[in-house]
Amino acid sequence: MESQAPAATGKDALDRVIQMGILGRHDAYLKMVQFRNFLVHRYERVDNEILLDIVNRRLVDFERFRNEILTYIRRAIDDD
Repeated sequence: MESQAPAATGKDALDRVIQMGILGRHDAYLKMVQFRNFLVHRYERVDNEILLDIVNRRLVDFERFRNEILTYIRRAIDDD
């Protein structure tokens, strides 16, 4: 990983952490990256109802992401 250039896109970064075994492969993660890009680059077009729906219905995806990252960190600490 240290010899690699930084990821060019969010999708590239996601692919790398999946290949490294840090995250599992979940379609929701790619959708999260795409939605993040939409929010950052087209924030003036964000529909608040859609945003509220995502927060209310898809929070489990963020929790899964957080849990997978925390599991990786805990394993890395335990291995040291």
